[in-house]
Amino acid sequence: MRYRKSPGHLGNAVAAVSVGAAFVSGCTAPPAPPRLTYTYSVRTAGPVHTDVRVLSTLADGVYADPRGWSVGGKIAFREVPAGGDFTLWLATSSAVPTFSPVCSVLYSCTVGRNVIINEARLTAGPPGYRWPDTLESYRTMVLNHETGHWLGLGHRFCGAPGAAAPVMQQQSISLQGCRANAWPLPAEITAVAAPRRL
Repeated sequence: MRYRKSPGHLGNAVAAVSVGAAFVSGCTAPPAPPRLTYTYSVRTAGPVHTDVRVLSTLADGVYADPRGWSVGGKIAFREVPAGGDFTLWLATSSAVPTFSPVCSVLYSCTVGRNVIINEARLTAGPPGYRWPDTLESYRTMVLNHETGHWLGLGHRFCGAPGAAAPVMQQQSISLQGCRANAWPLPAEITAVAAPRRL
């Protein structure tokens, strides 16, 4: 690096000139690589009718979204052909309780390393009421909710009437007066990030 005085309107200001390198004004640094990577595989349980690639594509987009459990890019989720840190299942309603007696034919469930998405919920939304947003947003909420359990979070409740529901609220059962919400709230993101020192 050598230095020269800048000409013209810069007066006596000193500008740095890098020998053999180019400088492009307005460029930003590339994003930092993730500090933590979780791997997952996608499988089916029971005679599902939905193409499993629907769930695979959903997971790929939701897990990479900065609004979700990626914690602004600090956590990466990567699909692998088999095994992984957890298995994401597309399961028929009747197959869901085979993972554990605590699981219901009506809802999705997470048991240990198994994140189980009920096919009926993926295709039709909640069983007891009409989801007020798009089916895609409901699918996003379910995936974020069940993955949140795998990340160690329990259920949360509506904070105030009209507020955005926590993603860990059981929105498939009731909105409890909150607004439907597909993404983790800041407090939920912190609850995942803090113990991982992210």
